[in-house]
Amino acid sequence: MSIRNMLKNILRGFGLDCGADSVEVTGTIDVTGTLKLAGDAVTATAAELNIMTETLGLLSAIGSMIQKYISITQTTGNGTYTSSITVPAGMSVVEVGFYSDVLWSAGEGHVSDLDVGDADDPDGYFAAVDLLSHQGLSRFSEEAEVGAYGSAPKAYASGGVISFVVTQEGDGTAGRTVGYIRCVPTATLTAATKV
Repeated sequence: MSIRNMLKNILRGFGLDCGADSVEVTGTIDVTGTLKLAGDAVTATAAELNIMTETLGLLSAIGSMIQKYISITQTTGNGTYTSSITVPAGMSVVEVGFYSDVLWSAGEGHVSDLDVGDADDPDGYFAAVDLLSHQGLSRFSEEAEVGAYGSAPKAYASGGVISFVVTQEGDGTAGRTVGYIRCVPTATLTAATKV
């Protein structure tokens, strides 16, 4: 038996599996000397490494949420404004909303209505929201303008597009509105259990 194979057998006895270029640990390694990675000494304590692992896990979870925004600026005259946000495949939309930095303006009897939806339902999130009087809404609002989708997350297995469409009749120019969505990977949504 070669010395190399003898050393491999000894290391296996301590829970170490030596491949050609790697070592797989299935047990515990207790380092009393210096631990080095690629020649550099690892100086962090076990407690510091554990905190770092927890922090990286938290950052990964936060980083999986996607937030996207659009803006619509009112200009004079009748017309339709359309702005869209693409939802990546495998994501679920958990929040949709808008806020107006400045309310829209128009003369007597004119309208500036916002619909928000997707290909399945053009006003599934919001239907005919009057931007002349609404400063903002989220899909969790109790307002009548919240669309058929309500507040439950909506999954987009193959991706999708959410459109913000404003229909304006009138000559106002003051309105400034920001729309937004927040979505997370559908796989990260955990259903509640009832006991």
